[in-house]
Amino acid sequence: MTTGSNSQPLQVTSPCALCGGVIDSTSNVCSRCGADVDSVGRCSHCHAVASAQRHKELLWKCSVCGAARMTARRCEDIPAISNSLRDATHAHRLAGMSRVATAIGACAGLLGLLLVLAVKSVFSTGELVTSVMASLPLLAIILSAIGWAKSQRLAKTRDANLDNAYALAIVELLSQGSSAATSGQLAAALRIEPRRAEGLLASLNVRDDIESEVTDDGQLVYLARGNSRNMRFDQSVQPVTERLRVPDASAGAEDGISDPNQDGSTVKTQVSSVAKT
Repeated sequence: MTTGSNSQPLQVTSPCALCGGVIDSTSNVCSRCGADVDSVGRCSHCHAVASAQRHKELLWKCSVCGAARMTARRCEDIPAISNSLRDATHAHRLAGMSRVATAIGACAGLLGLLLVLAVKSVFSTGELVTSVMASLPLLAIILSAIGWAKSQRLAKTRDANLDNAYALAIVELLSQGSSAATSGQLAAALRIEPRRAEGLLASLNVRDDIESEVTDDGQLVYLARGNSRNMRFDQSVQPVTERLRVPDASAGAEDGISDPNQDGSTVKTQVSSVAKT
């Protein structure tokens, strides 16, 4: 005879890796430090166990060293992706330093020109003396303009490295996945904006890294090129197929020609997938 109760077993969750606090099972957020458990992992740059925080330019950054990170940890550990994130971080920091130097130089140049104009109006200096005094402020303004252009180029380099890192991550997810995925599913897996994921998928499709197929309900799905034959599709994501019955044995009988490779079948089914080739 066994005795018991109707109480449900307690759900044991692992403590927070950052502070050891209790993790809310519904939101996956630590009740003590507020860290999202899904974004906590070992940084590939500083090798510290830290959370990834959202960032305006880097998308995700390490809370310890500030380097560009990725919430998909299995993708972040890939050397090519880690190198692209490191290059994006380097370009981002140089762009920030360039913007600061540009602002300081522009302010110094403008203040210098105002000072030159004040000296000229008070002391009535000649044109030669005024030109010499104004040369340094003008040089500072010119250098500031060059620095601003440099910061813009570094920002483009940062964005290009980030796009390369996330494009490689998309290819990794598709190659390791067991089913085709939509752009929204890939954006949710990498925790980026769907519009950015669509742009990355479009560039990958042009480079033939992945291929796309259209489902019965008109939904566009993506899969790694070369995995289409072994790819299993979800019930909600089925490829569009068109089955054409082509007379085979009957046509040969009318012409008096028999095909030795046929084993008595009268029809042949052809399946064509709407896919990018």
